[in-house]
Amino acid sequence: MNQTSPNSPPYTQESFFEQVINTTIADFWHSREEGFIKSADKTKLYWCKLTSPQHSKAIFVVNGRIESCWKYQELFYDFFQQGYDIYSFDHRGQGLSDRLIDDPQIGHVGEFDDYILDMQRVIDHFDLSHYAQRFLVAHSMGGAIATRYVQT
Repeated sequence: MNQTSPNSPPYTQESFFEQVINTTIADFWHSREEGFIKSADKTKLYWCKLTSPQHSKAIFVVNGRIESCWKYQELFYDFFQQGYDIYSFDHRGQGLSDRLIDDPQIGHVGEFDDYILDMQRVIDHFDLSHYAQRFLVAHSMGGAIATRYVQT
């Protein structure tokens, strides 16, 4: 799937970004598996994954506030090219996950720990235990959620 030259690194080159985001990365993104699971309080959470039987490493990506997995297509592509399976989800009140209030522009949550419980639910759904190596990558508010998750 990597369409760079044999001597170039296995990640997107900035000078080719516009070309690959609309071709190679778009094709890669269309190969994802996606779905919804219910949280403990029945909030519908969107998830996606990009996997290969040849990979023995996984990265779980926790996005930031007002973001969606969809924002990270290039990053997911680059990680995948380096041999990682990718797993991610949209927090409640964000992306394609359910909103808790009527205004879709407001990402409301009852308790911060709901984010941690949701993350645990998604990780349990994926069962990453068979991987030789597992990593957690988080951005912005996702960093706070991931840190609290690791603490608990």
